[in-house]
Amino acid sequence: MSVGRTLADYVHQLKVLLPVGPLWTSLKEDSVFKSLIESFAVEFQRIDTRSVVLCDELDPRTATEIFDEWWEFAGLPDPCVGEPETLAEKRAAVVAKLTNAGGQSRQFFIDLAASIGYTITITEYDGGATPALIDQFYWQVNAAAQADMIPFRVTSTVDNRLRYWPQNTALECLINRLKPAHTVVIFSYT
Repeated sequence: MSVGRTLADYVHQLKVLLPVGPLWTSLKEDSVFKSLIESFAVEFQRIDTRSVVLCDELDPRTATEIFDEWWEFAGLPDPCVGEPETLAEKRAAVVAKLTNAGGQSRQFFIDLAASIGYTITITEYDGGATPALIDQFYWQVNAAAQADMIPFRVTSTVDNRLRYWPQNTALECLINRLKPAHTVVIFSYT
């Protein structure tokens, strides 16, 4: 946190701004006018301190009073990942969200997965040597399953997947949300 001017600085500034003359220079230490100048100085110093705090609030890494506004501005909590538990994790999430430039490269998605605890590889199809169903707009994310698989059951509906890893929904949600719109991602878990 930055430091503003002190109360003594403001008292001195106000005395310097007084008109020149014997009336103003002969003020006694216990005069009412000196108390008035000090009361003005107290308010100026309070305003200065608040302005310094406001400057610290302009950065989500140091904000405390308006951190909730930063949180809301960043669109958090992320529906894919959920809400962090500690203030430090929340700060990191806000900064990451505001500074993420995005990308379409393999490394961008590998780093994205690593940021939520996944190690992935990406397989890209070129459309030439692969079957007609898989063309240049399909790519595959290969990851280790983070939980036990839930298989398709007799009670499942048509909309259910044949196999489902419930803990991997965060990875799928993030990648599907940030992937190029014209592509389709296939997730493969080992």
